[in-house]
Amino acid sequence: MAHNMRDIDVLHGIFDPNIDNDWMHKMNNKIKTHKLKKPPSLYGSDYFNGSALKYVHFPHIDPADDNKIRFVDGILKGRKDKLTSMRIGRYLTKYFKDQIGSEGDILQVQQRIVYETAPVTVLFADTEDKVEWVYNNGPRSCMSKPVENFQSHIHPCRGYIAGDLQVAYLPDQGGTKVGARAVVWPEKKQWARIYGDQARLRRGLDDLGYDKVSHFSGARIQRIPFRGTFVVPYIDGDARYVQPTVDTGATFTLHRQSELTSGTYSRIESEWGVLGELSAICNICEDEGTNHDEVEARIVIDNRGTRFVVNMCYTHRNSEESLADHDLYICASCGNMHRAHSAPYANSDVRHVCNRCAREMV
Repeated sequence: MAHNMRDIDVLHGIFDPNIDNDWMHKMNNKIKTHKLKKPPSLYGSDYFNGSALKYVHFPHIDPADDNKIRFVDGILKGRKDKLTSMRIGRYLTKYFKDQIGSEGDILQVQQRIVYETAPVTVLFADTEDKVEWVYNNGPRSCMSKPVENFQSHIHPCRGYIAGDLQVAYLPDQGGTKVGARAVVWPEKKQWARIYGDQARLRRGLDDLGYDKVSHFSGARIQRIPFRGTFVVPYIDGDARYVQPTVDTGATFTLHRQSELTSGTYSRIESEWGVLGELSAICNICEDEGTNHDEVEARIVIDNRGTRFVVNMCYTHRNSEESLADHDLYICASCGNMHRAHSAPYANSDVRHVCNRCAREMV
């Protein structure tokens, strides 16, 4: 840490590794473990990282006053565990005025530090409408699009609301949009990934006792049928497979791949918000694979230009033939999908009919 210290005026004394490494390590550890609240924009700035002050000051928000920066004002004070506190604007002006620029620029930096380090009030979207509003007015991701962008015309994010998961969020600095969001499991106080202003939302969730996890295994999401498949949200973490919930079957339960049993559905193509049913039957050749893994779900386009999920064996999912080349039809009434079966009508015409609902497939 200390080999970069060359500015004797900044150091206010002579660096001695036998003395100074100890207190510097302690201060650095307090910053890293969030025992002291660091201003993210200050620590991420070029003017701070390019200065020898970063090795001595360890600036953080004064626990007694959110409008002040507390820091180690030189090596000699660091050895005595003495900290200095001053207003944020004064600190920036005294030590970084030349690098930041005008008073107006300093004021903007000050306002940003106040905003990102102020007490955080986390809000929770616990209804379908609230969740959809959060996704349409917040950080960009695969689901932050109007409902018209999804083939089902049902926004996939609505599927989170099934009794377990909610969406934690923070308003942005202007208060009219969403600055950060994360899917959470309130009962277990867990979150998996933060979109947007990670520092503030993580601090807010930390204050509420939430922990970061790698999956939401066991959580329920909605079971929303659509054209023979299901509308589902993007799933953060490792539990990206679902099974019908045992008690009612009205919802899906998230699982990791190692937890799967028969009757499982796999989340695929999250941007389209659909599920494909894992099956041992290839929809194209109608042959049963020798094992469960040989048949996988894929989104394809049928001969009418509509996107659907099709179960394909290894041979057909790696071929360049289109769905129409196999004369595979999808029933718009029930979502059944198979090779074209024919049946005679009273007028002797031969039409394609669904072998599930017996309706004409045109």
